[in-house]
Amino acid sequence: MKTTILSSSGAVLLLVGLLTLTGLSLLGQTNPNQVTIQCVVTDRNGQPVPDITAGSIQALENRKPVTVTLVQPMKDLPLHMAVVIDSSNSQKSNPLYNPTVQGAYDFMKTSIQNPANRLMVVVANTTPTPTEWLALGEFEKLQLNLQPGGGTSLFDGMLLAAGAFSKLPAGPARRVLIILSDGNDNNSKHPRNEVITAAQKAGITIFAINTQEYSVDVLMNGDPNLQKFVDETGGRIFHNLGKKDFPGVFTKVQQLLDGLYAVTFSATEPPSPGKSKTMEVKTIDRKLKITGPKDYFSQSGQ
Repeated sequence: MKTTILSSSGAVLLLVGLLTLTGLSLLGQTNPNQVTIQCVVTDRNGQPVPDITAGSIQALENRKPVTVTLVQPMKDLPLHMAVVIDSSNSQKSNPLYNPTVQGAYDFMKTSIQNPANRLMVVVANTTPTPTEWLALGEFEKLQLNLQPGGGTSLFDGMLLAAGAFSKLPAGPARRVLIILSDGNDNNSKHPRNEVITAAQKAGITIFAINTQEYSVDVLMNGDPNLQKFVDETGGRIFHNLGKKDFPGVFTKVQQLLDGLYAVTFSATEPPSPGKSKTMEVKTIDRKLKITGPKDYFSQSGQ
């Protein structure tokens, strides 16, 4: 991977694929009233929790209780991962940009080892530029110019990446997008809410890793964008980081990906094509934390 990079200000936004399969369980059974969403379950220390069962989780659809019928670990499912790298001018002055990109590269290389896994990279500056979906051999030949410069089309890059998942074979999978950015956008044609809707329709959870060094300006500037993506899609945020946190933060991300669960519930009635319903998941054990999407769409509406 050719990484001709200058120091810059940046953040890593990890978007993790949410398995939203209306009417399709991981066992291949079709039922129009069965909805499966991907969730993250951790303990108080943010560590993944094994052996979660249907009796451990409560679900609300449009604020009304629904029955959780099945909970399945997703660790052994294929990983489909897109990485959106903000290489705009805003990255030039961040001392964490180099270690972040190197950590992301090592993480991608490790994650793509399984022959069933696929990877895509989108370089987002003035105009987002994608690769094709890559297998391991193709990824090892990949060359990217990550020299910072130009405007920031972060939202457009995220939207492009979310749309690319429709080109992959249908079926259960862990879908992951990693975005390196400070969370700011000054050049996109598409708004933040459009990105959130596209992510929910495509089944994507967003994990944000804000790699800009901690300051009040960080929390008041791009960080709210990252937090919004996380809150709406059920992911987690990593911020207030320093050089000592890299590449270890990617180890934490991998642990969360390996600890994902597919949660299936009986919907009162699937949403109409193109429409959504609100969703909330909780754990019975208050020592645990579960996050999932705030809205889900019908499969036919994707």
